[in-house]
Amino acid sequence: MKTPAGDMEITILGMDAEDEQLVATGQLGAWNATIYFNSDDILDMVRLMLDRRVISLILKLPFILIKKMLPGKERQLDGRGPETGGRRHDLKGQW
Repeated sequence: MKTPAGDMEITILGMDAEDEQLVATGQLGAWNATIYFNSDDILDMVRLMLDRRVISLILKLPFILIKKMLPGKERQLDGRGPETGGRRHDLKGQW
């Protein structure tokens, strides 16, 4: 999380449902944290997630994850990578 006061790491370790609330547990910096979302909060999150940029990222996730698992993960899928100085090169026979 980036704020004017500085950056802080947020780690979500679990999600659960309690009564009529969504509960996220994790860490906020060095502190353990629990965030409770009521039904209005959940509806707002769903509305925000229906943005075309968010949906586009969700659709790209399988490819992003596969790219991270491949050896030489710093290589971009378009063929540009640190070994070429950012110039495009032919990837034939390299996969």
